Amino acid sequence: GRIVQQLLKKCSASQVSGLAEALLQEAVTLSIHNFGHFSMQHLLHMGTEEQRHRLVQTILDNPETICKSKSGDGVVASAMEHGTSEQKLLISRAVLLQPGLMVELAQGRHGHSAVLKMLQVLEGQESLQAHMGLAMDIAALRAARYGRVVAKYLEEKTSSSASPQTSGQPGGNGGEAEEEEEEDGAAAEAAEEEEAEQEEEVAQERPPCVLEL
Repeated sequence: GRIVQQLLKKCSASQVSGLAEALLQEAVTLSIHNFGHFSMQHLLHMGTEEQRHRLVQTILDNPETICKSKSGDGVVASAMEHGTSEQKLLISRAVLLQPGLMVELAQGRHGHSAVLKMLQVLEGQESLQAHMGLAMDIAALRAARYGRVVAKYLEEKTSSSASPQTSGQPGGNGGEAEEEEEEDGAAAEAAEEEEAEQEEEVAQERPPCVLEL
């Protein structure tokens, strides 16, 4: 819960090594838990190199279970933000290998930002495969609250590739600015929902008030 997060945040790695080990033993379960995923994200952000490596390996070993979870997509997003270049590439490939998984992840509250990073990490044939896979289901992305951010990215990229001179003309950056604004809006919505979840966690942990008469 919130207490675990604060310990991970404020204590040194040596002080919480036992706690971190206990968390890592249940990494899959916690990654897809409504509140447990916050602790996993803290480890990816502030844990030791070895702890981050083990968590990334957990994602690589269980891509579908974690990516398809409403909570797990936040763990994947954290790994794509705080992992090494090699770890980000390995995660991107693991998701790409599972049919339809990238499309599903792209519709998630945090998953859409992870997918945008994956599209930047993948190269060559893998990048083409990822873009084509998402484009084939662009209707589903457009219909999703967060998926439309990825759909917009694909559309803008296709448009800029078809008209390379557009960026140098007046108003040529309008699409890019609109894309950034939409992505910022989605990120703000995701942050608000995450804050609400943490407040709910605190409320559940707080003992009931007892009045003595």
